[in-house]
Amino acid sequence: MTVVMLAVLLLLVCVCDSTAFRLTGNIALRAKTHQSADPLNGDSAWRAVAGDGDRSCSSISSKRSPWWRVSLAQTYRIAKISISTGTEGISGAEIRIGSSLEEDGNHNQLVRVFSVRPGKAQVFKFRPVEGRFISVILPGVDRVLNLCEVEVFALAEERHRAARGF
Repeated sequence: MTVVMLAVLLLLVCVCDSTAFRLTGNIALRAKTHQSADPLNGDSAWRAVAGDGDRSCSSISSKRSPWWRVSLAQTYRIAKISISTGTEGISGAEIRIGSSLEEDGNHNQLVRVFSVRPGKAQVFKFRPVEGRFISVILPGVDRVLNLCEVEVFALAEERHRAARGF
């Protein structure tokens, strides 16, 4: 009897406050971007969110730890990021997400350390992290950060009113 009552109670809780989650579209598309100073290539950060696939790439050369950042219009719960590389690939880069611009946002929460082979794309899924700044940092000396497309996806909450009778 107790097990049946518990099951009914759980069912009522689920029906009364049914929340399903789905992902948004690419929220980084044409968003504002920034990068570490690069006198060789200028400001090419915008190319990684241009939405043209791999046709244009952001290439950032730096004496020390090149970085790239996209600034979203508001805070989201980020759950998935897709990164495409150019001919050089990426090895040992960091994805950081948060709401701080201290040190250009490069001290926000570390979400993933990753590598992507040259000319390839990789999707990274993780527990949702709240923030509006997404940074890709390539630690080290005399490195080149080559990003052809960065796509960012967040949780989109949808209430099922039908389950409540609305």
